[in-house]
Amino acid sequence: MNEKHLESWAIYEANVQAYRSNFLQSQSILIAVGAITLNKNSFLTIAIATIALIQMWYIWFRVILIRTRVVDYYKFDMQNEFDSQGNKTDLKNNKDFLRENDYISNKKNSNNIVIRSVVNQNMQCHKDWNRKEKFKNMRATRKKIDLYIPISLTIIWTFLVIYSFV
Repeated sequence: MNEKHLESWAIYEANVQAYRSNFLQSQSILIAVGAITLNKNSFLTIAIATIALIQMWYIWFRVILIRTRVVDYYKFDMQNEFDSQGNKTDLKNNKDFLRENDYISNKKNSNNIVIRSVVNQNMQCHKDWNRKEKFKNMRATRKKIDLYIPISLTIIWTFLVIYSFV
């Protein structure tokens, strides 16, 4: 990995961690406020829950999902490893290199196949991915942090809303 990509990877990885931290802090505050209003005002509890769920799934989850794809793009030096069609290439500084946005945005290649799918399939041969399992952007640790925690918080919000009616 060249020095510029290594630096970009470190910055994007740090950003993802900061986003996660900010998300959990904001959810903690919203849950505390929701719990305080629980027996006082059902409408306010539902409004806070709605804001929290929109924030979680529409803003946070989508931002983290995209940012982790950016982290993978730089971590695995995809610009120098894959061409614009998503195929493995050994040509360094290739003019037909894979662009960050094409990988992240699910752009289709000339064969009408999603480029990220082609790249992720070709990652099995990548020097930095020597695992038996198939390459996925949402790997086990990311699932636990970026999917299971929001699901858990959604369940908590559901219980708070239900309890506000009881």
